[in-house]
Amino acid sequence: MKVRADIAAMLRDGHTQTDIMATLHVGPHIVTHTRRALHLTGQRPGRKPLPTLEQALRERVTITAEGCWMWNGPATFQMLNHRGARITARRAGFTIRWGRDPAGTVTPGCEHPNCAAPDHMQDRPMREQLNAQYAAIFGPAT
Repeated sequence: MKVRADIAAMLRDGHTQTDIMATLHVGPHIVTHTRRALHLTGQRPGRKPLPTLEQALRERVTITAEGCWMWNGPATFQMLNHRGARITARRAGFTIRWGRDPAGTVTPGCEHPNCAAPDHMQDRPMREQLNAQYAAIFGPAT
């Protein structure tokens, strides 16, 4: 039996047999044969490791040429379930970039309201600092 490259690639990437069967619509015997042909050991028993916050966010966005991470889903419910907690996509992006919880509301610093790119996220203190810098350079907004 010939080894399928797509199954081999998923096995090497650490996907579970169940994931491979569901994604590629193959039976367990084909995955097992490929594993043996590649001399890979069987899966360890136990739970699959949980994805990082960044991996969980990346699975739910499309990255544009401008670097925006556009949410793939209802704009009003930009929520991730990560390790048993619910977090908004914007808060997740902020935490990924800055390594801390945001203070106040998180908004994108770009023109796209559905963006969740970590480099584009700003919390309240960041916006206040930017506004103060702007006012120092150009004068207060009228």
